[in-house]
Amino acid sequence: MTLSRTVIILVALSAGPSPAPACADDAPSPAEPLRLYVAGQLDEEGQLDEALPLYAARARQTLTQHDRLRYAAALLRAGRPEEAKNLFDRLAGEVGSVEHGSSGRAHAAAICASTALAAGSPTVAVPYARAAFAVGGGDPGTGLLLVRALIAGGDPAAARPLLAGLAGNAGGWSDGRRVC
Repeated sequence: MTLSRTVIILVALSAGPSPAPACADDAPSPAEPLRLYVAGQLDEEGQLDEALPLYAARARQTLTQHDRLRYAAALLRAGRPEEAKNLFDRLAGEVGSVEHGSSGRAHAAAICASTALAAGSPTVAVPYARAAFAVGGGDPGTGLLLVRALIAGGDPAAARPLLAGLAGNAGGWSDGRRVC
């Protein structure tokens, strides 16, 4: 381990008192981005157990969808699918102001499914992909996501009729969807 790496870890993990925020809200301390960087480094180095508390702290602090999805993906990779599903359930049920009504529910569930697939947990992804496809009114993008999840989860029999139905509408797809 290099000296600079050791210093980064020590600074990020130090439990010293944090200065009071300059404004009334709870602004993140300057060390917070460094902790997220350290979490990513630890994760890349295979030290997921050490990275998880840092991911969790970031998710609790910012409450952004991105940070909570990153934490859920880490939980899946750590073999803690129930905790990840609890987080996905909360995310999939949220409809933020930028999502403009009910369409946000379809997008949130699809993002949860995609995150679970990327984390190597297709069986966790399937119910979220199904929900996104149902809420999205049969959108081909979420349909293809569901097909991917079903196949990766070992259920190609369930994916075949869905894919056949989607292929009937493939004439209007962009090249990107045809490649999938």
